[in-house]
Amino acid sequence: MDQSLFHLINQQWTSPFLDLFMAAVSDADIWRPLFVGVGVSALLFGGFKARAFVVCLVLSLLIGGLVTSALKSAVDRRRPKQVESVRMVQLQKARPKFLALFNKPIIRFSDSSDRSRSGPSFPSGHVATNTIIAVFCTLFFRLGWLYWLVTAAVGSRLTLAKRCTRHCFSRHR
Repeated sequence: MDQSLFHLINQQWTSPFLDLFMAAVSDADIWRPLFVGVGVSALLFGGFKARAFVVCLVLSLLIGGLVTSALKSAVDRRRPKQVESVRMVQLQKARPKFLALFNKPIIRFSDSSDRSRSGPSFPSGHVATNTIIAVFCTLFFRLGWLYWLVTAAVGSRLTLAKRCTRHCFSRHR
């Protein structure tokens, strides 16, 4: 059933708006300049609280990245695109990267070249990173809990694919 639902969402329940939105939410190259700019501004112009936030966040992201990488290697769960042909949405190339948001994304199906293009899928680096950011935003700022909406958007894109990979595709290793 998980595999049927995955294919229904991946190939039939599609939306041009959601294709673009979900691809944009998941593309770190779009958001990295904003986060770096906010972090540098907080370090230069913020008070103690803002500086403490940036230092704690950066250290936690470094540690979280190491832990996530180690767990990905240990679990070694394949992505759906590594196991079979799935619909993929990619932002077009643009400089700066956020300009890709103003172009129609590229829709294609994965092929054999995609099988080795990325590493294991679980645990999700996107979700881990955004969860760490959400925790620190919540701890340091009164409206910081709003960042959980970003984390939920990133996680919602990945949840079904992860679940389907775990239940349906793990036998195909």
